[in-house]
Amino acid sequence: MSIHSNFAEYFSGPRKIQNDSRAELQRLVEFYNHTVCAQKYSNAFWILYYQLEPVLLEHGAFQLAIELIRALFPKGEDVLPPLFNDTARAWVLNLLGGAYMVTGRPRDAISLVEKHNSIARKGFTSSLFFRDRAYRNLARGLVNLASCQIYVGDLTEAKHNLQWANDLLHVLNDKSDSAMGHQEIGLFFPYTGEFMQAHEELKVASDIFDSIGQDKVSTGSQVSAYRAQLFLLMDNASSAINAAKIAQSWAMEWAKSGTPIERDFVQASWLIGASLVAQICKAPVVAVENENRIFLEAESNLTEALARDRRANLVEFEAPILLEFAKLRMAQARLQSTEPKQPAAVIGHVDTVSSRTDEALQFANEALSIADRCEYRLQQAEIHNFLAEWHWQRAQWVKGEVFLPLRGALQQKAREHAERAKERAWCDGPPYSYKVAYERAEELLKTIQ
Repeated sequence: MSIHSNFAEYFSGPRKIQNDSRAELQRLVEFYNHTVCAQKYSNAFWILYYQLEPVLLEHGAFQLAIELIRALFPKGEDVLPPLFNDTARAWVLNLLGGAYMVTGRPRDAISLVEKHNSIARKGFTSSLFFRDRAYRNLARGLVNLASCQIYVGDLTEAKHNLQWANDLLHVLNDKSDSAMGHQEIGLFFPYTGEFMQAHEELKVASDIFDSIGQDKVSTGSQVSAYRAQLFLLMDNASSAINAAKIAQSWAMEWAKSGTPIERDFVQASWLIGASLVAQICKAPVVAVENENRIFLEAESNLTEALARDRRANLVEFEAPILLEFAKLRMAQARLQSTEPKQPAAVIGHVDTVSSRTDEALQFANEALSIADRCEYRLQQAEIHNFLAEWHWQRAQWVKGEVFLPLRGALQQKAREHAERAKERAWCDGPPYSYKVAYERAEELLKTIQ
């Protein structure tokens, strides 16, 4: 104990972190660890709150964040951390839940954020000042909880919690937090097919930020990213590209202030790549030079997104990025040949199909493995739809009577994936289903039948 206390004193000098200094970050982490080992948990909390948490977010060091936060739970996460009051304990629960959410553990995140919300509700009977703080803390916790619930397909509960959060923020008349609430509802509505409502919520969020003089550089990236996702679900690729590029430009502007947010860069690059892929898949074949340019731009953005994503362990985006790679490979295969060339000796044999098509399957299977492991239900629906299309396309490429059993097997796999996509997209049933994915699965089943 005394050794760790001495080390904590040693590392405790001036601790302002420069964002480009990994050595300085390492020194503060060392100071934090020795403080925890000395069982000075409340002191460690303040180091995390004021100094470590903002920098960990900027660098996208979510796995490191989880390790540091878990150190405040000496008896495990089932027991509240030994801190000085409920507000501190709730903040730590919410922070750890958020880190679990983006690193592929939404169920664990839900459990922790629900504990945070229970603590926040205790403050409802306090004096006006503390009650307002409890309202605000609960509203933020409800938004985080809804984000996790959207991932796992609990859309009814997610909608309820987002509305509850907005009601609390309306009572507080806190415009900044209220704008955040409208922003998150704007992300929810596209999944249930309520596109106009999503447009309105995102516009309200943007207008509120503008009215209170909120620095648009700090808010524009997320609002624009949500707009890009909305346009993708509306099958409006050109608008999605514009919104995604605006999100990227805001992220770059914010980075110039010295506080880059790694998650914003990953999200923007993924959405630019996804929008370009959507444009390729939707548009008729154009001039080869233009098509190749679009392919290269999509490949570049998706490659950057995946590299940065894996560096930060942002599992929430990994499967969607891999799925876009799969779509891109299929589009490249179509460009190379509408029907792959096959040696005469094995005419009709499916193994001679373009290697691009095989790459697409590898990407999709890897994406599905991640989505299954993390229970990302909406992502599972999208991936199963793609796999249904993949197997159906392969079946169409099989020619010759001798290969009819193989063709039948591929058609059966296509049917199984489409049925699984439909089940995953059902979620809680209309109106709380993933509408776009559900309707796509029904279309595929009709085609296969």
